Amino acid sequence: MKSIILIAIILITLSTSAIATSWSKSDLELQKTFYILTTIDWVQTRSIINHPNKFYETNLLLGERPDNKSVTHYMLSGMLLHTAVANYLPDLISLCGGSLKSAKFSRTIWQSFWIGIETSAVTNNYLIGVKVHI
Repeated sequence: MKSIILIAIILITLSTSAIATSWSKSDLELQKTFYILTTIDWVQTRSIINHPNKFYETNLLLGERPDNKSVTHYMLSGMLLHTAVANYLPDLISLCGGSLKSAKFSRTIWQSFWIGIETSAVTNNYLIGVKVHI
């Protein structure tokens, strides 16, 4: 579990420092929140894997009984893809004729949507008794 947290910290540090020049403080805080929630979800999912008689995974992309390698690839890929979309979405909106204000707001919508998804997953896991052990 400590390796997951270390990977998440490195990912947060690298991505936020690489994009810090073009992102607002609010954008960076939302991205960090997404990373933290996704890391908690990742650890909870590993706990689900370790207790197959008690829990099963409900993420359709992972299936009911994923292995640790699949979960690691899924979570890391998801974090990196989320960051890439958050980074380039405003440029895409601008290229399509959107205003600068709507282009910048698109990042906030994207980040907030996925923070909501991760909050729901983490909360559900907590409520059914999935424990996080570090």
